[in-house]
Amino acid sequence: MQVEGERKRLSGIRGLLLVFIICMIISPVSNLVAGISCLVQPSILLILLGVIFLILAGYGFYVAYLLVRRRTTAPRHAERILILSLVPSVFIVILTYLATNQLDLMPLLQSVGIILLLGYLYWFPRVFNTYYNK
Repeated sequence: MQVEGERKRLSGIRGLLLVFIICMIISPVSNLVAGISCLVQPSILLILLGVIFLILAGYGFYVAYLLVRRRTTAPRHAERILILSLVPSVFIVILTYLATNQLDLMPLLQSVGIILLLGYLYWFPRVFNTYYNK
């Protein structure tokens, strides 16, 4: 009986899970803005990156919807979007370093943030109890 009470206490969209979902709502908005700004650039590489950001934005809005609606597939989709979001962030860090011989702090911090969000998704029991133990 005590295990059941612990599960109920650690379920629901509160605390760090709420912060996680807010981040997952903000992320597609920033991807949308980044994608649109890349599309107006004259470089074919930036246009390609813009298309990638727009695709990530669309999928990100879908993932945010799943998280808010507490669908059982939401954590799996959140994991996928986080891994997919890590690719352009690392790509930007590498391109910036190769072009300028300096590290751009913003994409580097974004990559670290994505890794932290992935860690939360894997190791915190509230995620499991909210999405799988209904």
